[in-house]
Amino acid sequence: MGSVTKTTTTETSGQLEITKEGNIATFTENLVYETVKLDECEYDPDSETFYYLCPCGDIFELTLDSLIQGDVVAECPSCSLRIRVELEPGDLDPYTRERGNASVDNS
Repeated sequence: MGSVTKTTTTETSGQLEITKEGNIATFTENLVYETVKLDECEYDPDSETFYYLCPCGDIFELTLDSLIQGDVVAECPSCSLRIRVELEPGDLDPYTRERGNASVDNS
């Protein structure tokens, strides 16, 4: 992301003045508990979902479609920790090819 969220505080006649610049996406990135590689996740081909174990015992879930669309942050449904999946070029290719082969097999 090109822009960075910056917060400036100044005291003005007894009131706190806050100036924010940038976008919320950078703010969200700063709240990520851990960055994981795709191959660290378990994949279920039936649901096309990647799973990663949360320290609280629950599971992070990311669908193949969401990753294709660029949504690489998942939140734990129990404790609200967030992970970010680090994708390298070509990481999703085996899964999208598998999807393509499945649709050909069903024809």
